[in-house]
Amino acid sequence: MNTTHSPFTFRNWVREQNAPYSIFTAKVEMDELIPELQRVFRIQGHQARLPLTGKLSDLQGVPVVKFKDNPWCVVYWEIGRAPLLREDCRTLSGKLKTKVMHLTEQDTSKWVEWFCYENQNDVEFAEWMIYDDSVYFESSLRRQPHLKKISPTEIRSALDQSIDELLAEQAIYLPGLDLNLADPQVERVDLLTLPEFPLGMKEFRDWMDLGHPEYAIFAIKAPIELVGPILMDQFEVKEWQKQSQSPKRIYEALPYDDKAYWIPMLQPTSNPWTVVYWIVDEWENLEKICEHCSATLQTSAIALEEEDTSGAFGYQIYDQGKKIEDAGYCDEFRFESDIREEPEFDNFDDSEWEVIRQFIHETFVQEGIYVPPLSMMANDPCFERVDFLRRY
Repeated sequence: MNTTHSPFTFRNWVREQNAPYSIFTAKVEMDELIPELQRVFRIQGHQARLPLTGKLSDLQGVPVVKFKDNPWCVVYWEIGRAPLLREDCRTLSGKLKTKVMHLTEQDTSKWVEWFCYENQNDVEFAEWMIYDDSVYFESSLRRQPHLKKISPTEIRSALDQSIDELLAEQAIYLPGLDLNLADPQVERVDLLTLPEFPLGMKEFRDWMDLGHPEYAIFAIKAPIELVGPILMDQFEVKEWQKQSQSPKRIYEALPYDDKAYWIPMLQPTSNPWTVVYWIVDEWENLEKICEHCSATLQTSAIALEEEDTSGAFGYQIYDQGKKIEDAGYCDEFRFESDIREEPEFDNFDDSEWEVIRQFIHETFVQEGIYVPPLSMMANDPCFERVDFLRRY
């Protein structure tokens, strides 16, 4: 494909909009890509071969674009939010047996990250180490760019240059959403419709993978105003700050006190569940809390826990104070349930751990629970409420 444009004009367009984003591109034909997208992601609708009139920005949904004489399809997944799609893109590359590249800017700081996979293996990634404004870069495709002992501003510039070079080498073209669909380079445009609000725990788990994946969190199917008092009265929560509208990431918006431990308690928008991040970076048994909240409010509760040393990972569902399902993975899958049969997995050709993680994610989706990553902005429209609790 011949073009005089920069391969990444989308970056310039989206930065003018002052918006985070999460997009990806796959080296495969559109007719192979779409069915796999429908299996890997929650997709409500698909329109194939849209009329090539108007602009990409006119489309309401997720455009998927194929350019003439180019082997890549571009998926403009989200503009305005930046969900981590690393594991989904890795899975997609394995299913399609091809290359998939995920690009994202988590906020408006103009810090681009990318993750490139081939047949489910990492081939290159440049990951933002947000705590010290550095980059973790690995590649089997080329030499590492010079990213050490330079300022964050210089790093951003070096990353822009590096991703431009990679996209050019791979013949990937990523135009902005101001692209005219009548452009002679456009071969085909499909449109995907996503649910209005996300569900599941996959985004949270992917975010935890960036650091120390150990935690104990829970969700109660009740309004936040009913959950908070129980935690205050029965579980020694010392203080409750309500309705944060901070324009910061959730973990940055937590009150700072080196002698106290503050945790987020969230009510996702249009969702009946309250999510409590009881402890992150450590493990704790949540049985008493979930039993008590579930019995007191005569409702459902679910705990999600992971212990890094053993690799144990699982969940427990409670209803009106009684545990009705317990499942997880530590070297092997365990499952006990009063409400359904044990699942039979026929896809252990994939990573067994990944298959179990997908099952747990789908369980949260079925229950209607959304566990967001704490890297999201506290004022994101996905949240009806973001409160903070001081445990001690």
